[in-house]
Order: sequence, then structure tokens, then C-alpha cells
Amino acid sequence: MVLWGGLRPILSRVLLDSAALFGLSVSAGTSECTRKNTVVLGLTYIGTFVSAGPTNRWTLTLPMVPFLFLQLTRRLSLSKKGGCWFHRIVDGLSLLLIVSAATLSILFPAVELPAIKGPYNVGVVDFFMPIESSNIAGSVSRETCASSSHVSVRLLYPTNEKPVRIPFLRPDIAADYCQQFMSFGAPPPLKTFGWLLHTWRLARMQAKPHASLSDHPDAFPLVLFSHGLGGTAEIYSYQTMSLVAHGHIVLAVNHQDGSAPVIRQRDGNIKLYDHELPKLWAGGNHVEYVRERRARTDLRVDELVAAAEGMHRLNESDLAELLLFGLSFRDRIQIDQTFFMGHSFGGATALSVAKRRPDLVKSVIAHEPAVDWMPDDARRSLFDLKRLEGLSTNFTGGTGGFLVESSDSESSIHDVDLLILFSGEWRSKKWGWNHVLEEMHQEARLGREGGYSSFAFIDDAHHTEFSDTSMMLPLWLARLTNITGPRSPLSTAKEIHERTLVFMQKVNL
Repeated sequence: MVLWGGLRPILSRVLLDSAALFGLSVSAGTSECTRKNTVVLGLTYIGTFVSAGPTNRWTLTLPMVPFLFLQLTRRLSLSKKGGCWFHRIVDGLSLLLIVSAATLSILFPAVELPAIKGPYNVGVVDFFMPIESSNIAGSVSRETCASSSHVSVRLLYPTNEKPVRIPFLRPDIAADYCQQFMSFGAPPPLKTFGWLLHTWRLARMQAKPHASLSDHPDAFPLVLFSHGLGGTAEIYSYQTMSLVAHGHIVLAVNHQDGSAPVIRQRDGNIKLYDHELPKLWAGGNHVEYVRERRARTDLRVDELVAAAEGMHRLNESDLAELLLFGLSFRDRIQIDQTFFMGHSFGGATALSVAKRRPDLVKSVIAHEPAVDWMPDDARRSLFDLKRLEGLSTNFTGGTGGFLVESSDSESSIHDVDLLILFSGEWRSKKWGWNHVLEEMHQEARLGREGGYSSFAFIDDAHHTEFSDTSMMLPLWLARLTNITGPRSPLSTAKEIHERTLVFMQKVNL
């Protein structure tokens, strides 16, 4: 628990690592370069590199490079006296490298997400949802947000089929994901060291690709999920799969606004994280930066709405791409029970959908929403002046204030039930104007009148713990880098899921 944050190291990988360390130990324990020694050493290297490649288990392969050089030096012909001291040095350095490899392998294990518990197993399929109505990217200024005829999505759904261990990250983009994640999230000296995260390429989770939809006679509620900055559909697997295990269909969108580390587009091209936009903030242009983020929220809203409309169409007719896998969702989706959910940037997106398209929304679940990135009409709706009257707190429009004086639409975010969760980290910093939202909830001014709206803080939690990131890192490292708070990230994830599920069950009554 102390090292791994509650995650379970992959047993097969532990055995392979142990076998490699044993092979190195046998080789180091032989003072001469014998044929037997050569065979053992060769099998050790072949087994390690074939099973994990040169970087996926860098904890082993990095020390193995100088270790091999040391073993080759045993062939040198030296005088008896000089050879004795030389072999002692080689033996000592070899032992040091073996200890280093063992230590690194323990500190950075290849892990798998814990098995999700619930009445259903999880089926999963990645595909491109056709867009038929929304004007994708119509209001976004940068070329990085070019329009598209499809939205990249991951569909997770209840199934009765037995799960298998599948890659946590999609293999075709995993290396790019690790590199981009490091390039925007790591401190400057490590930004180019994407291989440090290559252990994630060995990570596994339990689901069944292209499984048949559960034969349960009832239709399932629908959840549209929007990822945060630096996220993708995969990096929120614990929360989305937990909802599926309790009888929900979840469609997670991979947004094309440049906020994802990497996504593969329908034409086969790779779209990488936009590193240009953060330069505005770094250069002190905070207002321009935030306003550009708000413009990109417009794109995200369009994508999320298009995805929701696509799922509603699937309830009426089949999609050829899914039929290839024998998947049909006809009459299996409760379209009147459509939840919009997201974290951080995604939370701002989900709340904005409630303002723009209330006809699609049953309720909104916002995990630590970056409300400052919501467009003017959505921020004005969330912090409606009438709802703020008489409160001890106030909202003045956020960074740069409002560009639009008022909204012509009569719809309000508060027409639906809202669940808003914040971490203890953001509570202490008062980010996201959570103190204003908290008082609104206390005064029964949050969400639909007489509804089930709720607001809460997840004590001792940090912002990234709403995603899988904290659970994919050893606990010692996550705390050292301030990604994780004083509690186990798995415990935090369970509390977030339980609060979310209880809210959804109340709304569905």
C-alpha cells in the first residue's frame, strides 16, 4: 500500500522481473565467462526485451546495459594479481546494478487497475461517432481545433461476458501519450523523458472488448463523459467503468481542442497536445489565455452534444461500425436519463451543456469543475445574480470578467439537478469559486428547486485524484510530486464513485 497506492502489481510481470533478476544474479555469481554463464545471460536479456521492449521495463533494462558490458570484460586476459582486483571490482559493480534493478522494479511496478465490483462486467469499444448536426469548432479561433465529421469516443457498457485484462492505454498511441504527458506535466529537466512513463504501457485493466450488451431486459441510463486538461477517455477508466458495473452506459469523448495528450483521428492522423496555448499563461497573458480556454469549451460542448445526439440515434437505429462487432443498442438506452459528467475542464464542459442544451440533460455531475473556463453565458447562469442575493460571497465574472453583457436564453444550469464535488486541495485554495458554490448549496440555491442537487468536498484529496493518474503512480512518488494527498488515491477514487452513484440513483428514482 505504501509503495503502490493500493494498486496490484501484474503477477506475470512480477514473475518475469524476478526471473530476470535471478538470471543476472547467476551471471554475476560466476567469476569467469563460461558457456553456461553466456546462455543464462542471453536468455535473461532475450526474455526481458521480448516481453517488455527496451523501455517498458526501463527499471530493468537501464541497469542491464552496463551490466552486460561488465560481464563481457570478464573475457579480458589480465595478470593474476591485476585480474584478482579487476574481478572484485566487476563483481561489486555487478551486484550494485542488480540491487539497483531490483529496487527500481519495486518502486516502479507494472500495475493494473483493481477489478471493478458491481452487478455487471464492462464491455468496451473505441470508434468514431458520426456528427450530423453540431457545428464543431465553429467558434474556435486556433487551427489546432479544426472541424471534423466524427468524434473520437470510447463506449463502455454493461455485459455479462467474462472480462479479460486489456491494455490501460491504447497500444497504437501509448508511446505518444507518455511523451506528451511528460512534456506538459513534468518539471523541465524531465519533459523529454517520456520513457519514464513507459511502465504504463504494461498496465492492464479488466474489461471485454467488443462484448455483447447485457441481456438485462431494461434499458440503461446514459452518461456522457468529458475529460480534463491532459486527459483522455482512458485516464478516467476507474470512474467510468465503476458506473458501467452498476448499470450505466458511458460514452467518453476524446476532445479535439488540443487538451488531450494524443488522440487518433478518423483519417489516421495523430493529434497531439497543444503546447502553444500554455505559453500565453507562462508569458503573463492570463486573460487572453483564459478567454481562449473558454472558446475551446465551446468546441467541447459541441462535441459532447454531438456525441449525445449520436447515442440517442443508436437507440433508434444501428451504426454500421458497431454492427461489425455484433453490437446493437436499439431500445437499450434510457435517453430521458442522460447524465453529463466531467472532471476539471470536462466539468466546465458538462455544466455548459446544461446551459446550451437543457433538452438533452437529466442532470450534471461536475468533478472539480474549472468554472473559470466556462463561456460567459454558462458562468453567468451558474452564478446567477438572483441566486447570489443576500449571500456573504460574491462572483464578479472570473478572469477578465464578462465580454457578453447578458444572455438571451431563458434556460438555466439550475433547471437540472447538479452534483458538484471539489477536492480538499482546491478548497484550501478557493479555486473554482467553490466557496461561493458551497454557500449557494447551503442556502438551497444550487440546482433544480426541490431536487437532489448536492455539493461536497472530498477531504484530503488532490485535483488529479479524480482521474486514474494518481493510481497509476507509486504512492511515494505521487506524494513527493504533490499529485496525491495524505490518503490512498484508491480510497479517494472509491469515495468519489460512491458519492456519484448515490446521487445518480436518487435522480433516477
